Amino acid sequence: MTIVYWSLSQLLSYGLMTWLTFVGITLLVPRWLGLWGLVLGQVLVAVVIVVLDIKWILTEIRRPGWDGLPDMDIVFQIGVGLRIVLINSVLLPIGILAVLGKRRGGRLSSKCI
Repeated sequence: MTIVYWSLSQLLSYGLMTWLTFVGITLLVPRWLGLWGLVLGQVLVAVVIVVLDIKWILTEIRRPGWDGLPDMDIVFQIGVGLRIVLINSVLLPIGILAVLGKRRGGRLSSKCI
């Protein structure tokens, strides 16, 4: 049960605009570049996650009265890696649909739905 709770907490830790950015990257980059765009889109989402998490941790460190936790140790780095895997796994089907939509000439037939 703790894995389910952790997964949900990680997915809900980002706001609506961040998720719209993730979905936009995941849809548009593969749509323009095909399979290579699918890989590039996943990498771009990973970069955004790393930037947001480092920004968050630095904000916490700079607060008055910081007691040493959280910090940028190996546990933080492992957590960021797991978050990247989780979020990219959720977004991967969207990217695959974008690639398939590109191959069909931009039209989705009733067979796909």
